[in-house]
Amino acid sequence: MNTIPPIVEKINSLFENDNTNPSYDYCENLDDGRGFTFGKIGFTTANGDGYDLIKAYCAANPNSALKQYLPTLKELANDEDDDTDNLVGFEQAWANEAMQTVAIQDALAYETYGKPAIDYCNKLGLTTNMSIACLYDAIVQHGDGDDDDSLGALIESTINEMGGSISGKNKDGDSCDTISNPEIEFLDCFLEQRKKCLQNPSNKDTKEEWAGSVDRVTALKNLLDTNNLDLTGTIHIKSNDWDTQIA
Repeated sequence: MNTIPPIVEKINSLFENDNTNPSYDYCENLDDGRGFTFGKIGFTTANGDGYDLIKAYCAANPNSALKQYLPTLKELANDEDDDTDNLVGFEQAWANEAMQTVAIQDALAYETYGKPAIDYCNKLGLTTNMSIACLYDAIVQHGDGDDDDSLGALIESTINEMGGSISGKNKDGDSCDTISNPEIEFLDCFLEQRKKCLQNPSNKDTKEEWAGSVDRVTALKNLLDTNNLDLTGTIHIKSNDWDTQIA
């Protein structure tokens, strides 16, 4: 697999924006240690992808009002700083030009999150759209850094729980779940590891915000339980937070 399937994009967009259509003009300070979160995939001013987006856009649009924020965005990214005091007017400036950044957002989202998620699936031998949905949503929220909350760390803890492989055995030698399909077993364990991380992340700045997002894992687990691994036809995203049909 080498693309993010449209159905997976819709699922992630629902979790990120409560809408299956990407919210390219979204911008908000969630007080989660990441500064402003903005755009279709939740680029942020604290982790560098927000700076990369604005830099790429301003390179093609040198008269953009967003250009004035580049020095500050670069400094914040270098320091992984969530401060927004020196970004006065950023939200409005973004709103004014966000829809001109759509192509750049799409390309950067794929390179930063989509391709790594696909690479992980290929490396693990995961072949279904359900696997892409689980790993893509995780990397969008958790990132792909070297910290204990990252997608890589979640995969590592899942494999450890399964006894060192995705063959369906946990660290005690027992089945990780009663399901016989190894890919389903891996995803079942992975979602449980992600849930634990959201409830108790190593980055305590995210704890409150992430605790409130556990339902996206519940929704993915409910979807996994339908055994529609290819996510064909109309799927039902069901949890406390969502009750949505997606085709």
